[in-house]
Amino acid sequence: MVEIADPFAPSVLPSGAPLAGYNIQATPDAFGAQAGQATSGLGQAMAGTGNMLSDSAARMQMENNEAAANSRASDYETALTKLTSDPNSGFLLKKGLDAYSGIGDAIDTAGQLRTQMADGLSPDAQRGYDNMTRRSFDWTVKGMATHAANERRSYLNDASNARIASIANTAIDDYGNDEAFGYAVGAIKGQVAIQARNNGWDPQTADNKLQAYTSGPNLTFGAHV
Repeated sequence: MVEIADPFAPSVLPSGAPLAGYNIQATPDAFGAQAGQATSGLGQAMAGTGNMLSDSAARMQMENNEAAANSRASDYETALTKLTSDPNSGFLLKKGLDAYSGIGDAIDTAGQLRTQMADGLSPDAQRGYDNMTRRSFDWTVKGMATHAANERRSYLNDASNARIASIANTAIDDYGNDEAFGYAVGAIKGQVAIQARNNGWDPQTADNKLQAYTSGPNLTFGAHV
């Protein structure tokens, strides 16, 4: 508080007693503090607006990254579907040895597509895309590998069954030749052992298969797993 003495006020009363000086009280507002406070308030408001704009921009960028990651992940999964199920070239439609021999290239293609689809994404969008597509890649590879293994087993069984049929037919063609018949039975036993190993049969299942392959008229018609 600033105190200012009035220069025109008398210093003594007519009686000669001293007079108290006039005190004129002036607050800082009278010297521009109000303007300063107003300016300060405006600055705070502008700073708040700037923060809001910054937060809004960050949120919009996050949303844009999410949308970009979603879009690319969808494109990748569409490409995986074509890789596995296209009517003309889908891997899951391959049979026998074709499936088994092609599994390596199919897995490589799935990985390359995943990498290519991430091109041009921001680092944050790439991280989102990577998280979204990791399981799709893993599940697709697992499905293709299972298909290849099953088709390989089918190929091995088909080859063994064809051999059994050939052996049986040769024995029948030489009907009455005990030596040829004994060779055929031994060779079929060998093929049953191979199939038991390839298919994980227990001893009882293997024995049942052998009996089916070597008994009665079945010998003339070959065998099927």
